[in-house]
Amino acid sequence: MKKILLATSILAATTGFAAAEITLSGDARMGVVDYGNDPEFSARARVRFTMAGETDGGLAFGATFRADQATDAKGNEDMSAGTVYVQGEFGKFEMGDVASAAEAAFGDLDGVGYTGLNDYSDITYINGDGGDADSRGSVSLNPVNQGTGSLFSYSNAGFGFYVGLFDGVANGLSSVYEDAGFDASTVDSDMSYSVALSYGTDTWSAGIGYLANGDFTVDGTTPGGAPITADADGAEQIIVAGSGTFGATTVKAYYSDFDNWYFDNSYGLSVTYAADALSFTGYARRDSDVLAALTTDRTDQDSFGLGVAYDLGGGAALKAGIVDSDWEDDTIFDAGITMSF
Repeated sequence: MKKILLATSILAATTGFAAAEITLSGDARMGVVDYGNDPEFSARARVRFTMAGETDGGLAFGATFRADQATDAKGNEDMSAGTVYVQGEFGKFEMGDVASAAEAAFGDLDGVGYTGLNDYSDITYINGDGGDADSRGSVSLNPVNQGTGSLFSYSNAGFGFYVGLFDGVANGLSSVYEDAGFDASTVDSDMSYSVALSYGTDTWSAGIGYLANGDFTVDGTTPGGAPITADADGAEQIIVAGSGTFGATTVKAYYSDFDNWYFDNSYGLSVTYAADALSFTGYARRDSDVLAALTTDRTDQDSFGLGVAYDLGGGAALKAGIVDSDWEDDTIFDAGITMSF
């Protein structure tokens, strides 16, 4: 990725003061999407600031945020965008809009499309932040925004250890519920936390993670003005995941077992085949949804995705994807070009 150096080698007058720098990067995309209505154009452009420095003793520090999220990045106890970190031989400690321990350890399945198509390739609830955490792509099952999070990570000789915490203090409704017109007079949530272990080589990796997304209570009103009270389990889960590369093919898989009021378990598989600049990806995911029978005739919610990508070089790629999910009313698809700067 090409980067424009805004400021580099900012040296103090004192001998031994390490260099600091601020770099500018970005991404953009444009194309056509269809989420079950009519096809429509979809485009965006984003700029990212990355700041990095080092102390006299060799301690690295820095921060990153996108220009469009600058207000959320300065949020203090409610930093919902960007991250700040310190890093040394002890590991790396981050605060802000961080991943959970499990997501940092082994990530998600491979996605499709140039927009991600609602990210049904993501592992259910893996965000670990208590809000917008179920990866359904529409309404979260946990409405709580828990504010600034923290993540500690340490890796050595292929082993990785991760701990994530959200303190539950900066209570508030997640943006999904606020945008839908919910009004909460009282929100109270417990701390959410996650731990994970991983091991990997050049050709395979495996990991296990535990997440407790925090119990929560909400007192307020619905968009129609009716009183509403929610008192629910924010989901506990154990995730095991692994990946392997066999020549030009990469396979990822996971299984997650829940102890909460909504889900029973979730599991999925993705396969990506790369041939020079061309790659093909497919994934399948099933959520065993113990309450689905209340609204549908299914107790299992299945999601399938197929996608193709062609690397044009220089940071540009053509991508297209199609997703059929029980969480959606219609099959959705997109096609476009992505750009990295």
